[in-house]
Amino acid sequence: MSRRHTADPRLAGRKQSICFFGLGSPHGDDHVGWIVAERLADEHLPGLRIARCRTPLELVHWADAEESSAVRCDRWIICDACQGMGPPGSIRRLEWPAMRCEIVSERPHSHGLGLVPVLELLDRLGRLAPGVVVFAIEIAGAAPDQPLSDAVRASVPRLVELIRQEIAAP
Repeated sequence: MSRRHTADPRLAGRKQSICFFGLGSPHGDDHVGWIVAERLADEHLPGLRIARCRTPLELVHWADAEESSAVRCDRWIICDACQGMGPPGSIRRLEWPAMRCEIVSERPHSHGLGLVPVLELLDRLGRLAPGVVVFAIEIAGAAPDQPLSDAVRASVPRLVELIRQEIAAP
């Protein structure tokens, strides 16, 4: 079931917006979340707040800062690199909480705590935005000092367009 249209009493009396989180690093294809964040920032879309994050745990800090803010994001859109879900450059749109069923297990990785456990934690604490969508892009690798692979680079315009459509959706 989608949480997109669920009314959230925490939002009463606050200006609402959409938060975009580009998860990534400067290493190879893992850079893609940051590249998408930069492209969206260049567009100056109204009501869109953008953050580049190195780890999913930074979402906890964002939720903490947002708790006392006059502006609260009623939707979170997250872009993150993934491996093992398809060929490099393929894009998947996943909705929280249904995505827990699609991501059976997260292998240990450089993020420390993975995206699903962080979203579960925020959900249990009542700090998760009412609507959360993750765009996962399959990567070829994330080696230091490597550029984006051709497959991921070719998928970036489509990924940005899909996220633009998500932002425009009610």
